[in-house]
Amino acid sequence: MRRLLFGLILTTALPAAVSSSAQLYLNPSSGPPTQQFTATFDFFTSFASGCRGYTVSFDWDSVPLGSAPAGGRSGACSASVTKRPPGLDSSPGQHVVRAVTSPSGYAASAQFTVIAAGPSPSPGPKVSPSPSPSPSPSPTPSPPPAPSVSPSPSPPAANVACTVANVPTQPGILQIEGIDGTIAVLSAGPPQMLPPLLGTQRLIAVEVTKAEDAVSPTLQDALTAGTVYPCAFLSLGPAVGYQYARYAFAKLSIIGLQSSLSGSLQVEETLTVSYQQVAWTWQGTDTRGRQVSRSGSGLYGATAQAPAAHTSGGAPAWLWVLLGAVVLGALALGTARVRGLWPFL
Repeated sequence: MRRLLFGLILTTALPAAVSSSAQLYLNPSSGPPTQQFTATFDFFTSFASGCRGYTVSFDWDSVPLGSAPAGGRSGACSASVTKRPPGLDSSPGQHVVRAVTSPSGYAASAQFTVIAAGPSPSPGPKVSPSPSPSPSPSPTPSPPPAPSVSPSPSPPAANVACTVANVPTQPGILQIEGIDGTIAVLSAGPPQMLPPLLGTQRLIAVEVTKAEDAVSPTLQDALTAGTVYPCAFLSLGPAVGYQYARYAFAKLSIIGLQSSLSGSLQVEETLTVSYQQVAWTWQGTDTRGRQVSRSGSGLYGATAQAPAAHTSGGAPAWLWVLLGAVVLGALALGTARVRGLWPFL
């Protein structure tokens, strides 16, 4: 009887457990390297606040794809993003797409199979009808000239060299060669693509937050078509830890465009881009108040260690060595005079 009563007390004292059921769906779950797919993450929570406050982050083989707020009713929550396989991480084979919530850490994963694009089938031989017989031989006509084939349209080549030296100094803008005008940038990320971590960790996709504007339809078309742009420039700053950061992206691709509402109920877009190569330069202040400048470059998916920092505001090492030698010489000469070891002075 005592054991039964003790068990009843424990049962009524424990709170209801939070359900850990979560599922990630991919539609479609396979396709060529440029296949656009939708990742939908469903989960259930018994918290009183329901789905409010949950944000779901998606990644592809640990490369961030983007994030979206969760919505739903009665604890049944869902969030989705529409993306493409990111850049150089789209090799044929199976890849893991993962979704995780913040807070509480609901998580699930699914596999996407990238199918290698096969060669285009060659057209079969064209059979011409046999000519009608004629009583007298007719001269063989000369074959008509082959029609010229126009190349497929592509973005124009970059008008300027794709180097950080040509990045505009005006902060908070994104320029993409082949798209008219500039894009006003509200924020950028993730942190490992920003100073001071930039160049010390794996180079991954860049996310840029912007307002919905006249360029938005062009960006959506580029996402759908898989357009590759020859060059793009990004200028950021000032921000915490750095005065400016400038990037030059070679062969940039748009792999995500997600819309959301800001706190002021304005439509904002998160633009996710990959690239073949990126070069950068940035300037900040270290803990001693000195100006620190770093620059470097690397391929997408690689880890490029930025060169050593260049500082300003202090004397060079050779000058300190020279001053030290002069001081030591003066001290030795004074000692010799006092002791009478230098008769000619």
